[in-house]
Amino acid sequence: MNKEILKSDYRKKEILCGNFVFHILKYFEDLYGYKKMCSIVEELGLEISYVQKKSNWVSYEYYCNLLNKLVEVTNDAKAPYKVFLKNKKSSIFGGYYLNYPLNYFSPKEFSLKFKILLLIHKKISNIGSFEVLSSEVDYLKIKIILNKGYRYDKNFCLAFQGYLASIPLEFEKQSAKIKSKKCSKDYFIFTIS
Repeated sequence: MNKEILKSDYRKKEILCGNFVFHILKYFEDLYGYKKMCSIVEELGLEISYVQKKSNWVSYEYYCNLLNKLVEVTNDAKAPYKVFLKNKKSSIFGGYYLNYPLNYFSPKEFSLKFKILLLIHKKISNIGSFEVLSSEVDYLKIKIILNKGYRYDKNFCLAFQGYLASIPLEFEKQSAKIKSKKCSKDYFIFTIS
């Protein structure tokens, strides 16, 4: 396949670099240094300058390839989950505009924070949607439905669990506990507490 076609396919507006890819880059850099991180990432078909720009987007396929490379290079099957938890308070959701309204909620309104963050997630990822299956003060059960044409990926499921677990870190809390009820070919069900 032509490299330029591949690059354009990998630049689809599906996964926002600043909210997802950035954390993998940081994880690689912390483990192996900047130069090695660049080498690992550029092997996948996009230049480092592109994926480092937080406002750029990558395809779901590229993101899954990056997660698979993360597991391969680190030899750690749990690395996709760990990526988001390693970088505490590193603007997982893109900065102050989230902290401003959400810091007004008490810890007892935990599920409300998650609901708001899930709505905001729609602005940063174009591969699926959310459905809140049930919620209480201290837990939230959600279903993530992949849009038609997107395939299930085990590492994406793990990464999304880490992403959800890291949400409380934005508010200087402990990470959330995530239980994966089902990761199927079309959807994931998680319980967050």
